[in-house]
Amino acid sequence: MSKKMWLTPEEVIYQKKRKKGILYGSIMIATIILSTFVTIIVNKIS
Repeated sequence: MSKKMWLTPEEVIYQKKRKKGILYGSIMIATIILSTFVTIIVNKIS
């Protein structure tokens, strides 16, 4: 059986909120890392 069958509705909501938080957090961290790399590259070029 699927694991989703074993979860209560509250657990499903909690997992969805946690996944969304992890997604937003990882997007934020990726943006910061990307912007630092771009800044370093631009400073080396000029």
